[in-house]
Amino acid sequence: MASQSPSISQTPPQPQSQPSTTLQPTTETPSLSPTPQSFTQVFRLSGGSPLVTFSPYIALPSGQTTGSIRGWTEQADASGHETMQTFGQDVDGTWMMIANISAQSFTPYFTFPSSSYDITAQVDSDAPVALSQSGTKLTSTLSAPSHQFRMKVACKAGANACSAGGAGEAFRFEGIGLDMASSSAVQKPTQNATVDDSSKVIDYQGFASTDTSRIGTQSIVNDAVVKSSKEKTLSYTATRGANATVYFTGSSLQIIGVAGPSMGTFSVALDSDAMPTIANATKGIFSVQQLLFYTSSLSEGEHQMTITNLEEGKGLALDSFSVSGPGVACFGYVSA
Repeated sequence: MASQSPSISQTPPQPQSQPSTTLQPTTETPSLSPTPQSFTQVFRLSGGSPLVTFSPYIALPSGQTTGSIRGWTEQADASGHETMQTFGQDVDGTWMMIANISAQSFTPYFTFPSSSYDITAQVDSDAPVALSQSGTKLTSTLSAPSHQFRMKVACKAGANACSAGGAGEAFRFEGIGLDMASSSAVQKPTQNATVDDSSKVIDYQGFASTDTSRIGTQSIVNDAVVKSSKEKTLSYTATRGANATVYFTGSSLQIIGVAGPSMGTFSVALDSDAMPTIANATKGIFSVQQLLFYTSSLSEGEHQMTITNLEEGKGLALDSFSVSGPGVACFGYVSA
């Protein structure tokens, strides 16, 4: 968010008065604490982000086409970029949801034949809104640290009417933009920093690394996934308890990695958090450069993050880490 310089009124200098022989009581203006200022980060989750829940979700067996499937199915291009599609044929329509995320506004992006589907969206407990076009922003009226977004897709004609038109009649969810608000004690420009998974500031325990010189030899990621990753490198593990730790300065953190059928659950612990966040990177197909974890509720200053794989034989593949914050954002432990 662009910062605005405060308006300053200048008073012409006044002649200094001579010292008075009579002492007068003085009134001191109390020192005021800086007023917290908010700043907004805007970024976009892909259609296949593991942070988005789809209901009902259908994992298609290998070789099966969508046909008249009731629910959401995954589609990916040759680069591993994923969308979710549905014919809206479940009894109560099909739903997608993002829960407990520190975003104030939500902007869904999709493609669909407008004559075929009814689309409604809802933020928190606000009244549902009918959507007639992609890119419509909805903002919560609730003052809270985290919010929920739900979107319903229903075939107007019901039954199998929408799927009868073939794949071209499907509703395709391509992603959602999020306005993430954070605050600072004073107004400062937002700074950003990103490191690749191969950076030496990350301390790995039980991880291996791979790049395009060694693709084809890994058990939990395939060639296309590595080629489409940031800098064409990944750090991965399939060992329970394997972890990666990084120190950073900033008030928000993003962890980017791989979602897919060979991925599993993991935990993210921040500072001395006694209750780490549990998340899941399992998806029906591989998708790259996915946002696996996000927080924007951190205090300004230095933090420690540890991400841990929770399932033996299931994978955790990391691609990059990004931080943002007012005034400063960087990686590494800088305190004495």
